[in-house]
Amino acid sequence: MEESNPTRKTLVPNHLLKAERERRNWTHKNVAEMINLPNPHTVGRWERGYSFPLPHYRQELCRIFAKSAEELGLVKRKNGAGSQPSTLAESSPVES
Repeated sequence: MEESNPTRKTLVPNHLLKAERERRNWTHKNVAEMINLPNPHTVGRWERGYSFPLPHYRQELCRIFAKSAEELGLVKRKNGAGSQPSTLAESSPVES
């Protein structure tokens, strides 16, 4: 459902995802149902930067919003690079 990064100290909210959801007047529950996500609270966790959607859910979010991953803040950035400072850092899973 989500990737989390235990070493991440600063939460980086995903304002783009939240803005698109709110623009459509969708609740976390609405989004969760549309992408077959078992727990609607997970959508809020993604928006607040506590976790990051797994690839399947990133694809589903792009589908339901008819937006690219970049437009939804679903592309993690290294070193804060990129034009959207409120996206999350790095897209590959955490290596152990």
